[in-house]
Amino acid sequence: MKRCFGSLLFILCFFRGLALDPVIFSGNTPPFLIGKSTEWLEDKDGHLLITDVAKRNDFVASKLDVPNFGLTTSAYWLHFILQNNTPDDELLLDVDQPLTDEVDLYVSNDDGTWHHQAAGDFLPFAQRKYHFSSFLMEVPVKHGAQVHCYLRVKNHEQQQVPVYIGTPVQQINRAAGNDLLMAVYSGILLVMFFYNLFLYAGIKDRSYLYYVIYILMIGLAQITLKGFAFKTLWGNNIWLQNHATYIFSSLVGIIVFVFIKNFLNTRVIVPKLTRMMDIIIAGYILCIPVALAGYY
Repeated sequence: MKRCFGSLLFILCFFRGLALDPVIFSGNTPPFLIGKSTEWLEDKDGHLLITDVAKRNDFVASKLDVPNFGLTTSAYWLHFILQNNTPDDELLLDVDQPLTDEVDLYVSNDDGTWHHQAAGDFLPFAQRKYHFSSFLMEVPVKHGAQVHCYLRVKNHEQQQVPVYIGTPVQQINRAAGNDLLMAVYSGILLVMFFYNLFLYAGIKDRSYLYYVIYILMIGLAQITLKGFAFKTLWGNNIWLQNHATYIFSSLVGIIVFVFIKNFLNTRVIVPKLTRMMDIIIAGYILCIPVALAGYY
């Protein structure tokens, strides 16, 4: 029975593959985006299983290098075929969207079963095999062979799916390089933070204090967006990872207008502008509890 089901699944994938060009990777190029070689299916309820999806014939061909589904609560399935022309018996996918909540990769096996891997920032960072900000996922495929892959993604934020294919060495080097850039960026911000903090300690000008807070908030917002904060600061705090973007982005907006009001002394020079900025600040403050309540 299992063998019959496996044969049926293979036939379904085969005929679907006739209309889909395989992604051929030979290792002679750097990792590249495969979005235009994929097709996608919307899963509005998020309840479809791989056995359901593999039988569907209503996939839509992607026209973008980076599929973009906007703000939606739906899950999306990407189907693509990989052909390995490298000497390795494994390729790596890099889903380079660190804020994705759920990432599931299914790779077809010869016996009709599926090789499954789960990732996403709904899981603690320590559970990742590859400790990088993006999601590296293994594709077991022998030299010269092809496999069908189904990638399921679900997110409560912007649903973009940049997928890179490469050899393990290429992908690890690429991910390590991206994280190194974020580490350098974080170091520069820390230098600016402490320099201006020392200035405030000596001058006692409140503008420097607000600027110091701004540097801290903008730094936390940026490294959160890039997934670097989840790697380095709160890898086990899933709740904070899924709310930090809204918290720090709102705090950046608040401190910017507080700094402007103080630095330009708008309360004395332009009182009407001060009242307008107070309204904007109140809006940013309101955004925080609204986001924490789940109304993104």
